[in-house]
Amino acid sequence: MSLPLRITIRLVLTIALVWAMQKYLDRYIFITGGLPGWIVIGSLLTLMNLLVRPVLNAIAIPLHILASLLTFIIVNGVFIGITMWIAGHLEPDLVTMDIIGFQGWIIVPIVFGAANWVMKVMLSHGQNEG
Repeated sequence: MSLPLRITIRLVLTIALVWAMQKYLDRYIFITGGLPGWIVIGSLLTLMNLLVRPVLNAIAIPLHILASLLTFIIVNGVFIGITMWIAGHLEPDLVTMDIIGFQGWIIVPIVFGAANWVMKVMLSHGQNEG
């Protein structure tokens, strides 16, 4: 499909979206002007998606990385927390586990998660070769 055709389809779909939002989400969005107003707003949104959104996405890359890192730490921290909870119910003469300080709760999940990722890649790489 050619670029002009994709842009035209995107424009028509965006105008339809603006109309549907005005009709069904009228408590949250208000656009005057009827059909010409929907066309103007749909056109502006289409142009913004083509010209401005790529720039904003490029600027937001550090935020995406930060959010991914934060999610990575939280998921691995919860995983380690569950492991500690289970270990806490085992015989203390057999095993104990504790993470020390706030920094420990940052560093241990990062190291654990990164090491698990490396092991997963190494093991799946060997599996694909055989």
